[in-house]
Amino acid sequence: MPDKYTSLSREIYKGASRLTPIYCGFSACIDHLYNLDLVLCALNGAKGKAARTFQAELASFADAGHGGEIKVDWAEGASFFSGLAPKRVLPGGTGVQVANQLALFGAKAVLAIERRDPALLSLLHPNVMLVPADRATALIPSEKTAPVHPIIEFSPTRQGKGPTRADRIIVRFSEDPIEQDEAFARYTSSPEPSAGAAVVSGFNALSGHELIRALAWGGDLLRQWADVGIPLVHLELADFQSPSDRDAMFAAFAGLYSSLGMNFGELHQLYSGDLRTPNAILHAVWNLASDLGLSRVTVHEDRWALSFTMSDPAEELRALEFGCLTASARAHAGQPTRPAGLPEGAKLALPPWPPIAKAPTGGHFVSCAAPHLDNPASTIGLGDSFLAGTLAVLAGFRSTSTWKDP
Repeated sequence: MPDKYTSLSREIYKGASRLTPIYCGFSACIDHLYNLDLVLCALNGAKGKAARTFQAELASFADAGHGGEIKVDWAEGASFFSGLAPKRVLPGGTGVQVANQLALFGAKAVLAIERRDPALLSLLHPNVMLVPADRATALIPSEKTAPVHPIIEFSPTRQGKGPTRADRIIVRFSEDPIEQDEAFARYTSSPEPSAGAAVVSGFNALSGHELIRALAWGGDLLRQWADVGIPLVHLELADFQSPSDRDAMFAAFAGLYSSLGMNFGELHQLYSGDLRTPNAILHAVWNLASDLGLSRVTVHEDRWALSFTMSDPAEELRALEFGCLTASARAHAGQPTRPAGLPEGAKLALPPWPPIAKAPTGGHFVSCAAPHLDNPASTIGLGDSFLAGTLAVLAGFRSTSTWKDP
């Protein structure tokens, strides 16, 4: 089995430089990483009801053993974290993290960045393309600064009350505008150069009128992408402030994207039924694809990944395997990296579905095991690395498969 992942990695890197560009938008920020115990301790000295509420919310996440993304109503929250030294500073936002990971593979990634904050630009891989393509011009700083997100990590405990798995809590104190990069929009909506795929993300950080305006801008660009024939437009879901905001995005982008991705927790938020059995999970994924008119829906979890696809299932399986491998390699290294094979200490447990199975009315379910680490160096950005790994396969796919239905 380890040899399989080694050969898969070599194959992907060999072809990565020949991929047509992958467009990445529209979320970008700077992540400041903190340890949960340090933050909880510092909050003991913070004054006010909002600080106490925030402290209790953090503790409840850790006690439940899972992370998430929260918007906190605390006027002094940003200044509180500015007084704490982060243990690490990383680029954040799905668009940024996918672009950086693809650049590590040697693939071409074009990134939407309106707020050309030097602090953020310094965190981009040098091969990530900004528009204009002349990097000296593209890197001219703007007066707009990138938002800073505290990310609070916690480790698993084995005794008493506490988490059973490592995870993180993403904290926002205000809404984050999307990167409405007009130069990126003009470049990516022209017939040349052609793209292999595009990633859409970041609308979850908005609500109300700001969300409506952002969706109008994003919808216009997605329609132009449809006109130039980008073959794979992938919408990456995240934690929305309300189901109505999420549904507004689905309505605004209906028919303009073909692929949807999420983690298992986000599938729970979309599906009101019981997801405790393998068949129930398949049913939820298939229903989601049917209801939204999509040709692909993918879900990733700690120990497995699952897709419904109307395309070649053998190629989808390779995409899931390399996506899982990329996420596991990042968890092991604590940062984005090029996987060379199965990470040391990674465990593989077969998922409760066959690798490829027919779906009820056309298409296939595809699943694979995710190499799992009991004690990852970090859990930051694993879903984004998974997405980048899948795109490195799917964006360059020219079908030569000999797959036939059994």
